Amino acid sequence: MHPGDGYNEVSIFEVGCSNKISKGDNFLNYDNFTTEKGIKLGLTKNQIVAAFGNCYHTKDRIELGIKTIYRIELPQDTKNDFLTNQNMPIYYVEYQFKKDKLIRFEFGFEYP
Repeated sequence: MHPGDGYNEVSIFEVGCSNKISKGDNFLNYDNFTTEKGIKLGLTKNQIVAAFGNCYHTKDRIELGIKTIYRIELPQDTKNDFLTNQNMPIYYVEYQFKKDKLIRFEFGFEYP
């Protein structure tokens, strides 16, 4: 949640496996969370690229694997009204791979 978000308004989702629970963490009770585009843990990078295309950038982190990031931002990304309808300037999704398997992903609206 971002400062100023409304009650039960969620701006960023993080999906992954964790052995630790921090104070204030909220969890959904699902064995297999899947997005509307069919993204779920365990997919390969090629499967993600097939769903979203090649317009991403990559960050390499040896101990954490590789992060692939997609981002849309106003004013340059105006092909549809998604950001305008949400009244937000930036939407992103970050995929983290280890041994070419999706182990964590995060998506949502960046704090303006």
